[in-house]
Amino acid sequence: MDNKPSFELTEHYFISLREEILQTRARIYRTLLAGIIGSPILTYYALQADTHFMVLMLAPFLVMMILMLYISEQASMMQLGRFIKEKVETGEEGWEHWLSAKRDTAPEPQIFHTFAFLCVIFYVMLVCLAFQRFSHMKGAGNPQGFDLFMFEFWRYGVPVLYILATLWVVFTLVHFWRTALKT
Repeated sequence: MDNKPSFELTEHYFISLREEILQTRARIYRTLLAGIIGSPILTYYALQADTHFMVLMLAPFLVMMILMLYISEQASMMQLGRFIKEKVETGEEGWEHWLSAKRDTAPEPQIFHTFAFLCVIFYVMLVCLAFQRFSHMKGAGNPQGFDLFMFEFWRYGVPVLYILATLWVVFTLVHFWRTALKT
């Protein structure tokens, strides 16, 4: 007689993957909180007259990084749900199948769209503020005291960096938009 408990691999997969989903959910909430609180504070700080030029120039990138972290975590959570649905659950009666059927009433797509939209709005606002501050700096004869190379870098390099970052974020959003919302 064998007294060893039976080990159900499917149940173990389900439990460990659900735990991973809970941890991912916690990271999503922390990212949302950082974005919801941090972006307005960053924008307020950028509006102050005594804000250092470098902080103002980097602020849009920080907003985009918050958005990218959020997209990454959301896509990861959906990928875990997809694995449970396709590999762990048997039949149409499992948890992920039930969630997929209820997806129309789930709040996640609306939260995802709203957060992405707000991050893009804050990004555009911060880029406009940076360009406005830089145009005043150019008209004031380089008050930050940059040497010619750094002044020209900020003059031509930063707009190129903003354009590249914007394109990267747009392509990332387009690529992961469906992935981050569907199991």
